[in-house]
Amino acid sequence: LINMTITSDNDVSGAGNIVLTSAPLNVNGGIITLNSNGQSVTQSGIIGGNETINSVNGAVSIGLLNGDAVGTRNLTVNAGTGTFATTAVLGGTNKFNNVTVSADDVLLGANIYGSGILTLQPTTLTKIVHVNNGSGDFNLSTPEIGSLADGWSNLNLGRMDGSLSNFHNIQRNGCSIYLYNVMDVTNASNSFTFNSGGGDIVFSGAIQGASAKQIILNAGTGTISFGSTVNGTHGVTATAQAISFNGAWG
Repeated sequence: LINMTITSDNDVSGAGNIVLTSAPLNVNGGIITLNSNGQSVTQSGIIGGNETINSVNGAVSIGLLNGDAVGTRNLTVNAGTGTFATTAVLGGTNKFNNVTVSADDVLLGANIYGSGILTLQPTTLTKIVHVNNGSGDFNLSTPEIGSLADGWSNLNLGRMDGSLSNFHNIQRNGCSIYLYNVMDVTNASNSFTFNSGGGDIVFSGAIQGASAKQIILNAGTGTISFGSTVNGTHGVTATAQAISFNGAWG
């Protein structure tokens, strides 16, 4: 195994940016670490081991990137208050295993493929996660949700210790969906629909709001778990193999 660490300085002129274009990082299953000290990171190519990017609030942009073997490589991005962006397909030739992104915003411009756990979360605790519902803060639009390609085992959105979240319409095929923290439906303009295609749907926090819109949950042969209270005037329709309740409704 070969471990590789690339660390730039914090030159404010931009001379410390890390740029790896079509670069094969062949470390024979070792660990790859990119530290940019607040500068940007731009990368494409092939990674031959698990990679961690620490940009310390610098922007991270990933182009065409693959592992060297199907479903074995993990990618972790710690962008701090910076933005994580994709400009080409990730894992299209060789799927990743787990991908974890912590950044205060994401701009997904192409599909992301993997077979393990995909986690997208804001770094700042007060950032509100918007999925197909609203803009600003940590926002995933309809096309961006569509870029989270089928094949993941789990999709984790939001933070356990973060601010409330707004979710609207998520459809996955056989992928378990974990929605962290409170879901606020107060200002919903449409019904909320979650189709996991046989995966589990898990709400870790409360569902709250005065919206009269419907929440439609379809886990098929999977399960649905309500981790806390469900409050408001909205209706809830849930279809699953099993449904569990861990808080009051009303």
